[in-house]
Amino acid sequence: MSAASFTESVVEDAALAWLESTGWQIAYGPDIAPDMPATERRDYGDVVLAQRLRDALTRLNPKLPADALPHASFIGFTGTPIELQDANTRAVFGDYISVYDIQRAVQDGATVPIYYESRLAKLALDEAERPKIDPEFEEATEGEEVERKEKLKTRWAQL
Repeated sequence: MSAASFTESVVEDAALAWLESTGWQIAYGPDIAPDMPATERRDYGDVVLAQRLRDALTRLNPKLPADALPHASFIGFTGTPIELQDANTRAVFGDYISVYDIQRAVQDGATVPIYYESRLAKLALDEAERPKIDPEFEEATEGEEVERKEKLKTRWAQL
């Protein structure tokens, strides 16, 4: 496989095929999204699919008492907030148990100092493509409620 044909979708397809071959069930994201018939979460803030987690725990440890699951704790190891806008990691996982920041990691020798130069990428939209955008958006969101369309339009318009 050449470097040119080695794309994210090639890797994703291979990973999904391997997971499926080892017994994992694959669910298409939009099918289980909030407000869909087969939803598995109330909103995108639910980063853990609770019922799938309970099912997995029961499969891994069939002797686990059923009344123990509601008292289980979610512990998240993260280097970044779950959402950038309101950094709600604490709202999802609760108060921090421990914080290990970059400065401490550098002092411990676990990482090297990180230096970066912030810059903005210059982006431009080909004027010939502009007239195609709205009709394609309407086609892609056909059947969606107006409020949902506006949210999607706002999200997709950001570069």
